[in-house]
Amino acid sequence: MDGECTGRKSSLRACAACLVPSINRFHLTLNDSLHVEHIAVYRWELSEQAWKECKTEDDAHKVSTVLYVMLFYMEAWHVAIHIFHFLMVTGLYQVSKGNRKLESFAKLYDPDIVEKTVEVYLLLISENGQMVNGAWRSDKEQLREYLSEVIRTLGKYRSAKDFVSEILMAPVLEKSHWKKGWLKQFAKQSDLVQHFAADVGQHMRNDSDYSMAKFDKNLSKYMEAIGDDVVAARTIEQWLEIMSVTGLMHGCTLSATRLLFTKAFLNPAFPNATTFDHHMERFMVVTFGTTIGLSVDHAVFSHTGLDRDQALKKVICMHTEKSDRLKVDYMELVLKGGLMYMELGWLLSDFFLDFMDHKQLTITAYV
Repeated sequence: MDGECTGRKSSLRACAACLVPSINRFHLTLNDSLHVEHIAVYRWELSEQAWKECKTEDDAHKVSTVLYVMLFYMEAWHVAIHIFHFLMVTGLYQVSKGNRKLESFAKLYDPDIVEKTVEVYLLLISENGQMVNGAWRSDKEQLREYLSEVIRTLGKYRSAKDFVSEILMAPVLEKSHWKKGWLKQFAKQSDLVQHFAADVGQHMRNDSDYSMAKFDKNLSKYMEAIGDDVVAARTIEQWLEIMSVTGLMHGCTLSATRLLFTKAFLNPAFPNATTFDHHMERFMVVTFGTTIGLSVDHAVFSHTGLDRDQALKKVICMHTEKSDRLKVDYMELVLKGGLMYMELGWLLSDFFLDFMDHKQLTITAYV
């Protein structure tokens, strides 16, 4: 795992390169059990114009460096998912106009999507946004170029299986012994997506009121107008698969956000702060706000607002129940850990039942 200064080119390296040189970088090695084996921290030597390893045995400093850079990386993907969902949802909204059943379906994804995207821009990637000139310091233009690439990466797939395999499972291709413990609960939830999208799509295609041939044609036209190679989805099934799997990713940001309140992050984020000054207070308010803005049933497998089509509601309920059963099983397994859950539960509860730990596998319109 590479925080920019060593190793082969990766998405993490490209993201870390957006940070100003005064921010330290890292190289982290995991063992076969996915435990940290070694951390090396590097600082930029201006006189030599090169990254040099810091000779330190201070483990707390090493952990802070890793966490600080990794959370910048995670926040970048978080921002990209918001913008990508904005493109996806505006497409659905536009091509659903005039069809009452499609409009009813689109309402699940529509609320506040423009407002949330504007908030993300202003709070995170504007001139004084937290990622540019706040908790992190970065090159704004370079960061935006990186985000554009991430959005294209999110949009180039038409199936959840390919998305998970090529983006999220890529590290285990080189380390096959990692596969057993790699994103196990995410994989179980994402495995539901293909059948969910297929069943919803089949229901709509069997009901002439949805006019799905027209929908597919208009969706294709809309996505092509966005630009070359931005969003590949051209059918309702493809739209649902990619929207759902990226929604699962977005739901997992709630745990990462809580890490922003830890001493390990705040020390490098505000190195000169001796009190809760204006800058730190603003950061805390923004961060806290993103952890509480959840709405009941506004999750990936949701049937909210489908009163116009009770049969479709029943189809989606079937998949909601499957997802909930997986959550119950996992929650019971973790809670058996007793003290381990008391210490680490706030990081383990992404795949618990909704609101068990004020979390939800949610799409970006709602948080």
